[in-house]
Amino acid sequence: MKRLIILIILTLTLVSCSSTPNGSAEADIIEKILGLDADDGAILLNRVSTEEDQWASKHVTIPKAQWVVVDKKTRLVDAKGNRISFDRLRCSEDAAVWYSGRTIILEDGGKEYPIASKVMLLESEPFITEEMPEDFNIVFKYGVGAKTVLDTIDSSFTKDFINGSTKMIELKLSDGELEEIYQKVMKTKFHSYPEIFESSLDAIHYPYNTFYLKVEIGGISKAVYWEAICGGATEGSEDLMDLCRYIISLIEMNKTYRDADGKG
Repeated sequence: MKRLIILIILTLTLVSCSSTPNGSAEADIIEKILGLDADDGAILLNRVSTEEDQWASKHVTIPKAQWVVVDKKTRLVDAKGNRISFDRLRCSEDAAVWYSGRTIILEDGGKEYPIASKVMLLESEPFITEEMPEDFNIVFKYGVGAKTVLDTIDSSFTKDFINGSTKMIELKLSDGELEEIYQKVMKTKFHSYPEIFESSLDAIHYPYNTFYLKVEIGGISKAVYWEAICGGATEGSEDLMDLCRYIISLIEMNKTYRDADGKG
């Protein structure tokens, strides 16, 4: 009888564990992250649904967006199951979401949103260490049409001239300079920006306004393209510009660049 009772208890325990949202049950949704709201702890997910078009009398695929909220009870993990913080999430990454059955009303007109019990990123997160990884590299493009390029992978710099010509030189940043760039990338939360960032600034500090930055860590890359325009600062624009200004200052202070530019 005792063995039977123990067997029943073990069976009930296994059933209970397997039915929990944080167990091995399949995710409720797996979608791409479109946006992040750190203030409300909300994740905007891309949702695609099929609905009947009453005018065309046929079913059409309609893209929709859905906010999912995370709170203190929500488990945020990476693809390997390691705990992560909200600021480690980034746009354009696929995420699996388990619903908790709870909802919350945010201050946006009284709408009710689902709260997640678990959110798991489905891609490896390269931006995880405080110290710069050995394989950290960037490709930074700027200028009119973003044709001036710094590539730390092959230690090259290509300058675009007004007459349409270009000139490539070997330009190598020091480990200390790369470390500073890495720390600024982390501080800017570069991984949270979308691939195409619509930015505007209160004032343009350079005669060019087109930028592209790709960060590579551990064989995984994250790239952001944006055009800075005047018209009131967009949230996150100044942080990106500060990062760009720093990289440009390193380029222009580099002895190889100054010698090639006749300023050595």
